[in-house]
Amino acid sequence: MHRYTHSRRVMHPIFDYIFSIHYSPVILSVSLSCLALGFGVSWRTCLFITCVGALVTCIAFYVQPLLCFAPLGGSFNAGVREVQGERGAMQPPVTIVYPTISGAPRSGIGYVPFGEREYLVGLANYSKLPYILLKDMLLLRKKMRPAATPVSLFLRNGTPRPIVVFSHGLSGFPHLYSCLLMDLAVRGAVVVAMTHMDGSAAYCRDAGKEIRIPLNTRVGLTTEDREPQLEIRVRETLNTIKRIRSGELLLAMGYDASTVKRFVAMQPRVHLVGHSFGGATCLAAALEDAQETSEAHLRSVASAVVYDPWMVPLQKMMFYGKLTNTSQPCHFTTPSLQIFSEEWVRNREQYFFFQDVKAIIDAQPRTEEEAAFVAVADAKLKPANTSWYSIKDHCGTGHLTCTDVSLFSPVLYRAGYMKVSPRGSIVALASETLQFIEKISGSLPVDTKPSIKPQLSGELSS
Repeated sequence: MHRYTHSRRVMHPIFDYIFSIHYSPVILSVSLSCLALGFGVSWRTCLFITCVGALVTCIAFYVQPLLCFAPLGGSFNAGVREVQGERGAMQPPVTIVYPTISGAPRSGIGYVPFGEREYLVGLANYSKLPYILLKDMLLLRKKMRPAATPVSLFLRNGTPRPIVVFSHGLSGFPHLYSCLLMDLAVRGAVVVAMTHMDGSAAYCRDAGKEIRIPLNTRVGLTTEDREPQLEIRVRETLNTIKRIRSGELLLAMGYDASTVKRFVAMQPRVHLVGHSFGGATCLAAALEDAQETSEAHLRSVASAVVYDPWMVPLQKMMFYGKLTNTSQPCHFTTPSLQIFSEEWVRNREQYFFFQDVKAIIDAQPRTEEEAAFVAVADAKLKPANTSWYSIKDHCGTGHLTCTDVSLFSPVLYRAGYMKVSPRGSIVALASETLQFIEKISGSLPVDTKPSIKPQLSGELSS
């Protein structure tokens, strides 16, 4: 695969190793030692030079191991497809990670999508780190099978398997969440991960190279700055849902026309999952979806699971303002699970904002249909000791724990209170997310109160 430098010149992948922080010290020290021997320098001095280079390389590997990320648990392997978007139609490019029985290549595939260095340039600009400290991410690998044959679109009971639309955080992109997406896929979910085109992604590119959007570092961190981006993200999310429900993205995955036709006829709902800015996107998109549909059975969003949602873009008219509008308030009734890391709980402003939002939503008056919709969700979630709108805290975790960033180094990116294993935490997040989704998508418990109409049990099915 060709790799592109900042000026788009092609560089052979071997040079990524030769000029990497991990390998260049030992390569340079051995080369200098050989040269020094030729000029009559003592062998002890040459050996010392070689040892110093080897030591620096060992330190580099300790600080940032060059890992091959693999899914943990589940019954399947992970396949991946990159599907092009259309900027004019506000259809973002998507990375689809899905269950397959095909094994991944032994050495995995490249971690950075398309070998495109601009993703790392965006990360470097956002984190204010020199690009050279991040460039060795080009050497990371992951256990996915490109263009693998997907497993059946339908479960044994004839219902469609869970389909998740994933929204990344600020300066993120889908592959920065590879472990989470793989863990969801091997447990049976089809994950359609968007690369947003609003300038909030580290870099946005599609498979056809027709879309190339760098990170916009000039946007501030106020609600006025980020609300326009949130509006774009919400529209992209709803358009991606339409691409799924129309069958377009399923055909791109390799499903046959008859299978896709059967899926479309069932009008299944999808589940939204997002992190940080992506969590805010999911909440706002769920509210927008409810606004656009006058009846519950017309909704396209079944649930929302968000990790550390970012309050800044939600504080005014895209979300909070709609909930508190006294003349025409919007009622939030999408079953939601919000999971907060300890880092987010320690940020009292963020945490109390969402506690305030929960109090507002709990106090909202509901129509008879909305009340029944919420009652169905509560009945389905009761066996799991949770409710239709829940907030949970994950102690010992950080804001980036759900991303692969927490796995890049055993010594960096971690505060003292982050005691939980990052990889174990990602597995737990994937499992808890799918348990919530499966409960919402399932049938009513047999001991459900008679006051809940049986026909409403399908209102939340996906």
